[in-house]
Amino acid sequence: MTKVHQIRREFGEPFRDVVTGFASMGYSRRATAEILEINTSYFRQLIGYYAPDAPWKRQAEMREECKPRPSKGKGGWPKGKKRNKPQKYSDDYLLSLVRKHWDLPYRIFELLAPVSASTISRRFGTWNNARKLAAAISNETLNGES
Repeated sequence: MTKVHQIRREFGEPFRDVVTGFASMGYSRRATAEILEINTSYFRQLIGYYAPDAPWKRQAEMREECKPRPSKGKGGWPKGKKRNKPQKYSDDYLLSLVRKHWDLPYRIFELLAPVSASTISRRFGTWNNARKLAAAISNETLNGES
């Protein structure tokens, strides 16, 4: 027995009328497919054949539980989870490497240092910012300030 026949037997109405009823009540195609326990892509094929003119509502007019859930923030697609893993290198360690190779260009630093130059850029903004910060910290320690 096909899904269409099962639905007809369960609801006592033709598949077309069942789908039209859910559409007019404001259910989305996805929610209707879930209620009827049909795979969403297969359901879309079935409604294309049996109920192509079903009165599906626009998102603004749908039932609240059928509307897409907004993501946190501005909306749109979620950008992924922030990972809460500890930093591999401390700021002090990175600045000590910058102090050690302060006179080198960014690309050469990347060849000589045990960390990527992009790690420095991500942490401190730019290579020049890291150099200025490293110089300021070394001046503080030389002057005896803490």
